Amino acid sequence: MKIYTKKGDRGDTSLLREKTTKDDLRIHIVGEIDQASVMIAEAIYHLKDKNVIVELRKIDDFLFKIATKVIDSTNLFDFQVKEDDLTDLEKLIDLMDETLPKLTKFITYEGTIEAIKVSLLKTQIRKIERLLVELKIDGMIIGYLNRLSDYLFVLARYLNHQANKQEQTRT
Repeated sequence: MKIYTKKGDRGDTSLLREKTTKDDLRIHIVGEIDQASVMIAEAIYHLKDKNVIVELRKIDDFLFKIATKVIDSTNLFDFQVKEDDLTDLEKLIDLMDETLPKLTKFITYEGTIEAIKVSLLKTQIRKIERLLVELKIDGMIIGYLNRLSDYLFVLARYLNHQANKQEQTRT
């Protein structure tokens, strides 16, 4: 099977059973999710903590399902975000947060390469969240992405803390 079909050469593409143009907001969102998946792979490359790697792989799978939901206008796959999905992220956040110093000031993104990669991923997730708000997608998906950005913020702090990197505060 050839990877190229030449069908997109005119700026058109397919979303499951539907044709659209490549400037469709849904195509833009799927591209941004794809970029987040690459950022996850890059973060995993730098990480040593096996538990964090497992969690990031779960998140990557979840993002793939969100991308499918974005292009699934007929709800063929019936993907739903559940309250438990948000609660799972909250538990991970709380577990890491217990070990961290209390935040009293705004902090910079400096620190270990792992923490910087996770922070970059967090900014990408926030971008996806904004685009999904524009698309007016299911509120639970928005809630999941909002919680995910919180998780990634705390994870970056956690990674720096584990490496004994002092947080740099903003004045």
